[in-house]
Amino acid sequence: AGAGGPEGPAITQEIFGKLTMADVIAQVALLARPAWPGFLTSFVLQLAAAALYVMTINRVVPLYWLLLTVLLSVVGCQFFLRATNRALMHALSSLYHAMLSMR
Repeated sequence: AGAGGPEGPAITQEIFGKLTMADVIAQVALLARPAWPGFLTSFVLQLAAAALYVMTINRVVPLYWLLLTVLLSVVGCQFFLRATNRALMHALSSLYHAMLSMR
């Protein structure tokens, strides 16, 4: 199941077709579906990093925990970038396959 899988492209819009708002939302959700785990992982890591930042500022945890906090933040950013790249690549390949299938 991908952009050019047996079911065809993820976007199936004809040249003179019209999209409703529900169709647009459904197609955007379909395009972003492969990247949801990466976005969720990034969100959880950034949430943990924010909690550790606050705990470090309030001196609940020692200052050397700041290194772990920075590491969590950087790893969360990397997960976000990889998920964004995956979603955009899926969208672009789906658009390409949709253009190829138009008549």
